[in-house]
Amino acid sequence: MSDSDATDVIEFNSMVNILKRLDRITNFINFNRARGNYRTMHGYLIDYYKEIVADLTEKEMKEMWARLRDVEKYLNRGTDFPVNPKAHRILDEIDIDLRLLAKAHGYLTANKASMHSKLIS
Repeated sequence: MSDSDATDVIEFNSMVNILKRLDRITNFINFNRARGNYRTMHGYLIDYYKEIVADLTEKEMKEMWARLRDVEKYLNRGTDFPVNPKAHRILDEIDIDLRLLAKAHGYLTANKASMHSKLIS
């Protein structure tokens, strides 16, 4: 095996591990959202961000981090107060935007429907 082949295998395995982590984090995001655990959902959104941040542009990175930090004021961390109703809307928007960024930077694979339409056309 040449050095190039070994590098390709390492890069492939690394990407597989990243995709597995993103899948696991996505499941936790969805699970906590469904149960109204918005503080926990926020933590998993930060984890998702950390997985893709290395490939984001500087502008994308700074804007997304600012949004993730800004929403904390609606979460009342460390208190028994209920989460501000705005939090779930903002967290949903951040979640959608993170997934779009992940797709734009090649982290998400095409789904069967989009692959099927490409094959037909």
